[in-house]
Formats: sequence, structure tokens, C-alpha cells
Amino acid sequence: MKLKWKLALPLLAALAACGSLKSSEPAALECSVPLEANADAAAIQGVLDDVAAGRLDPCGGAIADRELYDVDFARLDRGDEQDPYLLVVFNLRLRHPDQEPPARP
Repeated sequence: MKLKWKLALPLLAALAACGSLKSSEPAALECSVPLEANADAAAIQGVLDDVAAGRLDPCGGAIADRELYDVDFARLDRGDEQDPYLLVVFNLRLRHPDQEPPARP
């Protein structure tokens, strides 16, 4: 009986560390597009429009099968005084296989 517990406890600990076996949240990634620190609203809107239309990949080609992901604007991040920049950050969520891709204009 002690041998069963010696095997079961590490297995239970490993399962607990992994979290739940079923996840209701799809896998999410974060990618960004850098802009000049003094970028105006028109430049930011241009990036948002290009990403939404599929003309610009916010991950710069780092993700294979990018069309399997939905892209949502997340936030704007600013650099510090030493390295001034502006990042337009996007969240990418893996689309369910049965879900149709969003219609692009």
C-alpha cells in the first residue's frame, strides 16, 4: 500500500501543477508593432487598421499559420527616456477549429 502512495503523490502533484485538464480559455499570445515615440493618432490608427485587415502581421512572421488566430488590440506601451518608443500591443487567441475566420473588409 505504501508503494501505491509513493507513486500516486508525485502524480497528483504533477497534475495539480499543470492546472485543469480542460481549459475554457484558448491559448493566447502577445505581439506588438513598434512606432516612433512621437507617433500621432493617425499612425496608431493606421497600424490598427492594417492589422485588422490582415495587411500587417503584428508578430512579424514569428507565428506559423497566423490565420488560425484572432487578433485584438490590447494596449499601448511607452518606452523609457533612454529608449523612447511606442508599442501597439495585440493579443492573439487561437481560434476554435469549427469557428469561421472573421470577415475582413
